[in-house]
Amino acid sequence: MIPTASSTYLGTGKWNAGLAGVFMTKAYGLTLGILAQQFFSFAGDSHRADQNFMIFQPIITKILHDGYCINSSPIMKLDWENSDYNIPIGLNFGKAFAKNLSMFIGREYVVSGPEKGSDLEVKKEETPSFLVWALKDPMNANLDRIQIIKGWYENGELKEQIYNLAASDNRLQDDGTVTPTDAKVNLETAAYDTTKGNTEFMITWSDSDFDANKISFYYVRVLQIPTARWNLFDEIRDNVKFPDQVAKTVQERVWSSPIWYTPK
Repeated sequence: MIPTASSTYLGTGKWNAGLAGVFMTKAYGLTLGILAQQFFSFAGDSHRADQNFMIFQPIITKILHDGYCINSSPIMKLDWENSDYNIPIGLNFGKAFAKNLSMFIGREYVVSGPEKGSDLEVKKEETPSFLVWALKDPMNANLDRIQIIKGWYENGELKEQIYNLAASDNRLQDDGTVTPTDAKVNLETAAYDTTKGNTEFMITWSDSDFDANKISFYYVRVLQIPTARWNLFDEIRDNVKFPDQVAKTVQERVWSSPIWYTPK
């Protein structure tokens, strides 16, 4: 695998190599097969996660009359590096219309890996504290703000609270609100403002509203300064015009895995 993605969100940034094998046979009126590919990263962006995963595809096909068939060929991914997996289970019904033309319809259920996140251990009468650290993508725009989102159950109802921990350019107010950023996007070139925003945030936060008797969770959210939305690139490149109500800019954001708290 060659890292050709034009964005960090579309690829791993790593060179990958590995082994592949395939086996096909016919038995009991079925076509049976297995395709397995194991990949390892060996070079690429040192800031990106190493890769070690397997793509596994079992193939079962039953040919019926008049070109109809039943098929199951889920593409499974086993991520050894992160102890994760993605296993589709499904069945397809289809028909062959020509030698190289078939159409299928089916239903699929996906079994994913274990629930992400970690459990929070809090001693009696303590308040949980978090060290939060975020760095900008070196190939992208600066950061606008960093937040913690807390959720909890109260009288059987799920509630959420957003806490602004820090904001760029001294925009965090005493009451915890953040004034909107004045970072602009050049609508003629799609260039974002390189003079606004922070390259990183690092802060310690304590939950002063913590209730040890309530199930709750926490996760971090980081917002980027405004950048060009995909339609603005289309307007500049292809000279097309979108309706005025379609936003030309966007504030990209990322989330952490959650931290769960369950009363003992």
